[in-house]
Formats: sequence, structure tokens, C-alpha cells
Amino acid sequence: MQIWKLFTTFECLNKTILRNLSIHKRITLIFSFIAIVITIGTTGYILIEKFDFLHALYMTVITIFTVGYAEVGGNLSELGIIFTIVLIILSWISLALAVSVITTSFISGELLHYFHGRKSKTMIKK
Repeated sequence: MQIWKLFTTFECLNKTILRNLSIHKRITLIFSFIAIVITIGTTGYILIEKFDFLHALYMTVITIFTVGYAEVGGNLSELGIIFTIVLIILSWISLALAVSVITTSFISGELLHYFHGRKSKTMIKK
């Protein structure tokens, strides 16, 4: 139920603030937000847990995609655990935002129009 409330909150945000942006800018915003979450996660694990870059990125990816921590073995500090919780929340927020923007754009036909326009421009260039 809480996820639905989060989704409807982003749906309102999408209809009010994001609606003024072009579909290209909204998609760019989504990917930028996801990249920021990955950057924050990787940097956080480097600073908090003293992981090297590859392990920090790996921990971020398995956290965001909720793969699990079987191979990690629960070797996180208390601060690392708190950071992981915050990272999971941020990743769910980015997922809700992405689903909201894409669903609204798809339902309104804006996404189809965007890709059709890109295809037309590509064909004209050829």
C-alpha cells in the first residue's frame, strides 16, 4: 500500500512539474537520477566501508536491484547498514519516478510520438 502512495505522489509530481518538460528531458532526468543514486551508493561504500571501487559498485548494484547479499556475508558496519537502507529507499524512489514518467508518457501517447519522431528524423537523414 505504501508503494502505491509513493507511486501516486510521483504521478502528481509528473502531472504538475515534469509535464512542462519534453519527453526527452524527462527521460534524461530519470537516467540522471539513477546515475546519481549509483554514484552516491558507490561513493558511500568507498567512504563508509573502505571498499575499492569495483566492490563498492558491486554492492550498490546488488542493493539497487535487490539481488541479495549471500556472498557478502553481512560484513557491513552499523553505519554501512544504515547507508544501505537509505540507498534502498533512494533506489525505490527512482524506480517509482521512472515508472510514473514512463507510464504517463505511454498512456498519453507521448512516448510513441517521441520514438516515431526519432525514427522519421533518422529516415530523413538517410
